[in-house]
Amino acid sequence: MSASTTFTQGRLNLLKAANMIAQWGETDIERAQMRAIAGLAALAFHEIPNCPCGSDARALRDDLEGLWEVVDPLIEAIGNVAISELGVHRSNWREFNRQLQSALEGNATYVLESLADEMDETMKECAS
Repeated sequence: MSASTTFTQGRLNLLKAANMIAQWGETDIERAQMRAIAGLAALAFHEIPNCPCGSDARALRDDLEGLWEVVDPLIEAIGNVAISELGVHRSNWREFNRQLQSALEGNATYVLESLADEMDETMKECAS
């Protein structure tokens, strides 16, 4: 997870416990699902204060990164099953690999990074 995605100790304990429980899953998808549930529960998304600044926009961008780090492994597990059990051709692996990251990176992340730069520039102008 990114450095700015915060975890409380309780959330870290939940993540550790769920990862241990995930080992009991009967299938790769069940294990990936349990890890995703734990990962989502452990994420603590950034809250915007009354006076937002560029670092807040960057923190939201980092939240998106934390989200894809949790969800993409579940999508990949489904892809592995589709390939091994349903006969989906291996060349289609890219259709299951890093899908959420691919959807967000350069799109939603670009919007937030651009906004952060604009906000920082505005703050510099106001300070001078």
